[in-house]
Amino acid sequence: MYKGKSGYGLLYAILIITSFIITTNRSMCVDAHAIIHPQYSDTSKIEVYRLTVYGENLSLSDFSPTISVIIEVPKGFTIVEIFNISGWTYKLRREDNIEKIIWDGYLPIGRSVDLIFKARNPDKGGEYEFRVYQKSLIGTIILWNEWSYSGVHGASYLTVKIISRSPGYYPYTSTSLLAIELITIISLITLALIIWRRVGWRKEIRGILWFKHSAPKF
Repeated sequence: MYKGKSGYGLLYAILIITSFIITTNRSMCVDAHAIIHPQYSDTSKIEVYRLTVYGENLSLSDFSPTISVIIEVPKGFTIVEIFNISGWTYKLRREDNIEKIIWDGYLPIGRSVDLIFKARNPDKGGEYEFRVYQKSLIGTIILWNEWSYSGVHGASYLTVKIISRSPGYYPYTSTSLLAIELITIISLITLALIIWRRVGWRKEIRGILWFKHSAPKF
C-alpha cells in the first residue's frame, strides 16, 4: 500500500516529540544527585520519605566511594522512625531545633541507595528544603543544595511542598505525573496512526483514479 509522504512526515514528527518528552523526563532524574520523594505531601501528615543518593566522584580528583550521607530535616518536621537499610547504620541528632540523620555505609561509584525515614509534616503549608551532605572515603564533603560543578554535577531535587488541601484539590504527585505522561504518549501514537492511515488511503485512492484516467486504451 502506498503511504503519502505527508503522513510519514507527521508520524515521524509525533514520534520525535514523544521521544523528547520521555528523554527529558528521564534525564531529569538520571542527572540528579540527591532526590527526596515524595515531593508533595499534606500538612500534619506522617509521611514516609525516601532519599535517593548516587555514588559518584565528588571532585575532579576524588573517585573514592561514599561512606556517609547526612540529611538535615527542615524546621517543622519531626522524625518518627528511621528504617534499617542493609549495609548502613544511622544515628539521629538534634541541634538548634533541627533534626539531622547521619547514615554511614559504603556506596561505590555508579551505584545508588535509598535511605528511608518517616516524619511528621509541619502544620503550616509551604515549600521546605532538606539539606543533604555526601562524604567520600578520602574526606570530600558536598552539600548538594548549594554546590554544583558544571559539566560534572547536575541538579538535586530536595524540596518538598507541603499543602493544606482544600476539598476537591489534589496536587500532582510523581505517580500522577507518570500516568499523565503515559496517557500523552499513547494519545500521540494513536493520533499519528489514525492520520497516517487516512492520508495513506487518500493517496492510494488518488493513485488508482490517476491510473484509470492515464492508462492507455486498447
